[in-house]
Amino acid sequence: MDLTSHQRKLLGLIKSTYEGSNDEDPYIRKITRSTNLEVIREIAAWWRALNIERYCVLTTSLLKRWGIFESAIEEFAINQDTSRFIERLGTQFLEEMGRHENHLISCVARFELALIRVKGGDTRKYVIEWQHDPNVVLDNLLRGAALGEAIGIGNGHYRTIVSNEEPGLFRVVKFER
Repeated sequence: MDLTSHQRKLLGLIKSTYEGSNDEDPYIRKITRSTNLEVIREIAAWWRALNIERYCVLTTSLLKRWGIFESAIEEFAINQDTSRFIERLGTQFLEEMGRHENHLISCVARFELALIRVKGGDTRKYVIEWQHDPNVVLDNLLRGAALGEAIGIGNGHYRTIVSNEEPGLFRVVKFER
């Protein structure tokens, strides 16, 4: 077996994307049965979660409040070829959460990613449509306060515009219905 194939199988074992118990390589089969493999998986998952938590503060805060942070990280790790570099890992996670079926999670993630990009020098303008008042949602997430009425169903139509041309890098526009 070539080194590249061997390394891919080991990575697959760590990420739980490769079974390995029927592999022709006895070393791979041995690792599959090793108790140390589970320890390595836990360490890798812990580092991934810690880095995402540090990089994606708003999105992480929302996911933790709803008790789905750990499951979101696990699903993300299984379905993505995740980077070991925090900036790319964080961007990958926010891109994934930006496609989340829950509108609020999607909005918060897309807003956070746009803000990170603009702060990093991106000159594009990002527009995010919200069903919830982003001022209230973001303020409550940053303060650790309860979301309460901020997540009421259909309580409005808002747009955030994120750009380096905006004072404070973003503004919120509310549309009347």
